[in-house]
Amino acid sequence: MLAVAVSLALVACARPPVSYRPDADRKIPRPPGVITWTYEAVLDATPEEVWTRYLDLERYPQWNPFILEAVPRTPREGGPQVGDTIDIRVALAGRERAMWHRVYELTPPAPGRDGRFCWRDGGASTALVTGARCRVFARVDGGRTRFTQRLTIGGSARELARRRYGPALEASLRRETEALRAELTRRRDDDERTTARRREAARASRSAASAPR
Repeated sequence: MLAVAVSLALVACARPPVSYRPDADRKIPRPPGVITWTYEAVLDATPEEVWTRYLDLERYPQWNPFILEAVPRTPREGGPQVGDTIDIRVALAGRERAMWHRVYELTPPAPGRDGRFCWRDGGASTALVTGARCRVFARVDGGRTRFTQRLTIGGSARELARRRYGPALEASLRRETEALRAELTRRRDDDERTTARRREAARASRSAASAPR
C-alpha cells in the first residue's frame, strides 16, 4: 500500500500545473445578478502610451490615489500575464485595505483592436461578494484614447456592498482616471523638457566646435 501511495504521489507531482482558464473562473461576476459602475474619459495620448503607463504597476504609488500599491507575486519581465496574482493596497471609504486580484484578461491595444486589462477580487470575501474591474483602451481621432473603467460586483451580498461602498467605489473610478490623465500630462511635459534640454546641449556643442580658436 505504501508503495502504491508513493507511486501515485510521484505521478501527481509529475503532472504539469493546470493552466488558468478565465472562462471557468466562477469568481468573475457575470450577468445576470450583477451591479456595474462605469467611468469614461478621452485622454490626450495614444492607447499604447496609456497602456504602458497604466500597466507600469511599480509606479502606482507615484500617481494612483486609489490603488496605492500593486505588487505581482510572480514578477515578470514585460509585466503581468493572465492568471497572475497581484497583491494590492487600496484607499476605500477613508481606509486602506490590503487584498489580492487575479488577472483574467490582458489584451494590448493594436491597430484595429482595443486594449483590455481586467482583474477580479480574490480572498475569503469572494464567498459573499465578487468584484471585477476592467479597463478598455480604445483608439479615437487625433491619436487619443477613450479610456473606460468598468467595475462589476456580484454575489449574494452585492446589494449590501453597493449600499456600503457604492459611492466610494464609483468615486474611485473617476479619481483614478483623472489622476491617470494628470500623470500622462506630467510625463509628456517632462519628456518635452528633456528633449528641449538635449537639443540645447547639442546646439551648444556644435557652436563650441565651430567657434574660431
